[in-house]
Amino acid sequence: MMVDLKNYYECYNCNSILTNTNKSVEHIINNSIGGRSKSINLICNECNLLFGNLIDKELADQIGIFADLLAVKRDRTKEGTKIQLANKNGELRLVGLGMMPLVRLTVNINGEKKNNFINEIKYQEVLQKRIKELSKKFKKIEYKEGFEKPPKESLFIQNSLSRSPQEIGFGGINYFRSVAKIALNFYLSKKPNRQFCKDLISFVVTGLGVCPVYFFYPTNIQPHNLYNDEVSHIIHIKGSSIYKFLYAYIELFNMQNFIVILNMDYTGEDVNITYAYDLLRNTELHKDVSIRINRAHLENMNLISLDTKSNMSYYYNRLIKIIESRQLTA
Repeated sequence: MMVDLKNYYECYNCNSILTNTNKSVEHIINNSIGGRSKSINLICNECNLLFGNLIDKELADQIGIFADLLAVKRDRTKEGTKIQLANKNGELRLVGLGMMPLVRLTVNINGEKKNNFINEIKYQEVLQKRIKELSKKFKKIEYKEGFEKPPKESLFIQNSLSRSPQEIGFGGINYFRSVAKIALNFYLSKKPNRQFCKDLISFVVTGLGVCPVYFFYPTNIQPHNLYNDEVSHIIHIKGSSIYKFLYAYIELFNMQNFIVILNMDYTGEDVNITYAYDLLRNTELHKDVSIRINRAHLENMNLISLDTKSNMSYYYNRLIKIIESRQLTA
């Protein structure tokens, strides 16, 4: 019996045909930062694991902390997550998801003290379970409770690029590869035609060649209506057969904003598709996104990116204020 291969999807990394045994659930936007939309027609299990341990891990290491601080719903969120912040002296402070206080439980087992930090909401449940488990193993056990409230001193967010308490950075080749993969995932989930994104696939897979990902923070262009308390992820794909370009505009937490170039010799149908997800209300948004840039802008995106990157601090500070306001009202 002949098999109609036109009805099959291939992994865009290794080109193996996706079957019920090797296909994987791929989040369009990384679940580690709150991505909810998924596809099973993009990459195989093995390549999903490969990307997850390398480029997606870098994205999570740099901005996953914002999902923790906002207590964003994720498939694999752990109740016991402890977030490390630093004071101005570089001393670490621990808080729970959504800046919830942590309870410090000191357990004295046969004279040896061990500290456990537990989310305040789960404290009594975890405490009773812990007592029951340890009582079976040891005769002499003492417990001492103490609350680790978020201190009143100024605290600073740390990520994998932080070199001092008040510094946080974003970028690097694997970081940009992961952002490029978001654009690639979204485009192929809507338009499963690889001929217009071969260069982007190559960059995602190898990290070689010209980086097609650029920071983009223009002050004179408002791509969409951003509500005061909104924190969302947004992907917008624009393709023009007349001007022969295909690009993606991406916002992560409305703070990390990018242009990703897919193709500058585009001959396909016009494309204008948008996906937006409200991370605080757990709902998809209907956004009218308009990026008023032309081919000349895209051809000089490296210069435009350098010119607008200084505006990143405005969006970063906006996100911090939302995080702080949620802490005060929690």
